Amino acid sequence: MLTRMIGYWDTRPWPDDIREVNETWHVHGPEDITVYDRAEAIDFISKVYGQREVDAFAACNVPAMQSDLFRLLEIVALGGFYADMSIGLLRRPDEFLSPGADLVLYRRWHGRIVNNLFSAEAGNAVLAEILARVLRNIEARIANDVWHVTGPKVWNEVTDTGRLTEGIRVVEHAAIAGKTVVFNQDLFHKKDGRHWSDVQRSQSIYRN
Repeated sequence: MLTRMIGYWDTRPWPDDIREVNETWHVHGPEDITVYDRAEAIDFISKVYGQREVDAFAACNVPAMQSDLFRLLEIVALGGFYADMSIGLLRRPDEFLSPGADLVLYRRWHGRIVNNLFSAEAGNAVLAEILARVLRNIEARIANDVWHVTGPKVWNEVTDTGRLTEGIRVVEHAAIAGKTVVFNQDLFHKKDGRHWSDVQRSQSIYRN
C-alpha cells in the first residue's frame, strides 16, 4: 500500500481555488502529502540527482513543463502517488494506492494515457524510461510544445510499445471520474492565459 502523495505548484501562496482543491487531498488522501514549489523542487533534484537533471529542470520555462519533469524525478526516486493540483479527491484513491501493481496509469475518456494521475513504486522501469526520454527531449529542444516534449505524448510513446503488461494497472476514466476524483476544468489558471497551451503560443518553453 502506497502511503505518500505529491503535487507541484511553482509558487506560493496558492490561488484560492487550488487551495480549496488541495483541502480534499487532506480529507481523502494518504497519510503523507507533499506539494513542492519550484525552489523546493530544485533543492530535491540537486540532492537526489546530478547536474544533468538540475540543468533540465532549469531549462523548463513553463510551470506545467516543470511539473511534468519533476513528477517523474520524484516518483522514480521515492515512489508514490501523483495528482495534478486541479484534481480533487472525493474518496480515498485506492485505485492508485492499493498493492498489486508496480505502476498505475490513468487512461482518459479519449483512450490515451495521460500523466495527471499515476502511482508507482520507486525505480519503476517504465517510468524511468519515460523520464529518460523527457530529459533527451528537453536537451534536444525537439519542439516548442509542452505536450510533445515533457507531457502525455512521451508517456504514450513508451506505453504504446507494448509495455502495458504484468505489473501495470490501467485505471479507466469512467471508473473514477465523479466517483474517486473530480477533474476541475473551470479553475482560474486554466482560462486566464496562463495555461501551458496558451503560454507556448507566445514564448519559448525553454528558459535557456
